Amino acid sequence: MANEEQLKILRQGVNAWNQWREKNSNIKVDLSRTNLVSIGNSFIPEYLPYSKIANLKGINLSKANLSFSIFTEVDLSGANLSQAILTNAQFDFVDLSGSNLAGAHLVETDFVGALLIGADLSRAELESTSLYGACLNGANLYEASFRHGANLISASFIKANLRKADLSQTLALNADFTRANLTGSCLQDWSINSDTKLDRVVCDYIYLGGGGVGRYGKRLFTNRLPIGRNFRPSEFTKRFQISSDIVELVFNDRIEWEAFAYSLNKIKAEHPDSQIEVSGLNNKNGLLYVNITVSPNLDKQALEAEFFKGYEFAEKKIARYYQDRLDDKEAEISYQKAWIDRLLEKASDPKVQNIITGRDFNLDADGSNVALGNMSGSISNTNENNDRSETNYDLRESQIGNLADTVKDNAQQQANQNPPEPEN
Repeated sequence: MANEEQLKILRQGVNAWNQWREKNSNIKVDLSRTNLVSIGNSFIPEYLPYSKIANLKGINLSKANLSFSIFTEVDLSGANLSQAILTNAQFDFVDLSGSNLAGAHLVETDFVGALLIGADLSRAELESTSLYGACLNGANLYEASFRHGANLISASFIKANLRKADLSQTLALNADFTRANLTGSCLQDWSINSDTKLDRVVCDYIYLGGGGVGRYGKRLFTNRLPIGRNFRPSEFTKRFQISSDIVELVFNDRIEWEAFAYSLNKIKAEHPDSQIEVSGLNNKNGLLYVNITVSPNLDKQALEAEFFKGYEFAEKKIARYYQDRLDDKEAEISYQKAWIDRLLEKASDPKVQNIITGRDFNLDADGSNVALGNMSGSISNTNENNDRSETNYDLRESQIGNLADTVKDNAQQQANQNPPEPEN
């Protein structure tokens, strides 16, 4: 149980706590099972010299509720935080070397730049946690869970024990796993790059899938690799280490392939003596990754910048082209609509009468067909030369075709059938 006297001093803030610790450095601090959320305590140095930063070295906070607490640049080395509730807490640049965080709840907790050298994080829940730039060399992460996009970018796991750890969907770009033990870990959809170090990794087998829940609420792993045997020495590294001769292009949601082809071909034309080939395509965590194998002599960062410059240029050009096409189509539709309106206006002329069933009638609008629906009847056409002439048109299920040609043909038929009488 927590020491009430120590708890009262802790409530007084950083200065009071540090003064007490300087005078009582040999006294064991016990704040176990303490709910610091209700205290509203924030262990921030408040621009004090580093010698005045809160000294919580060796403190016992086992099973304490530290949710949403802030421990920025605090000395917690050797502290006991086993099974503590640390959800949404901040431990940025905190020294937790040799601390005990076994079974701790660290969901969405920040450990940016933290020192966790030799720390015990076995079976800790680290879902969606940020360990950006943190040092976990020699740490015990047995069966730790890093699921749901934990940020391991630029973190160091040299000689760390990651046996049976769940690294699904983690971002491990630029991370260092040199000589780490990854046997039995789940690497489903983890994201690494050519700067992720996998040198001399110890690994007998891994899993590439997961689902269901086993003992202690631990997720069950599936899709063992390799099947029916263990990795040979260095096989894991050779299989998963991304070559330094690969440029990894990352796209947020989709790829405009016409723009992609334009930019890639442009780069190839500018480097005719170099190898530049697409070697892989992956979809991880909603991001699209395209791997480009390039010659070792090329500047990969400059090449990546050059590619995206050409890609964005082509993407804008293509978007403008399709917008122009859409505008043209809308203009054409407006023209045809106006043409139909004029046609219907002419159809209401008093000279058009006696609607009866007749023959097919097609109208043409610059090559575009427009259906008139179920219409039938005859159109009586009277002129000076032939007062009794009549042309019948069947408009049932008709389409607008070539009006000019149709009218011309029917006029010719009338002329042939009813030749004018010779004059006396």
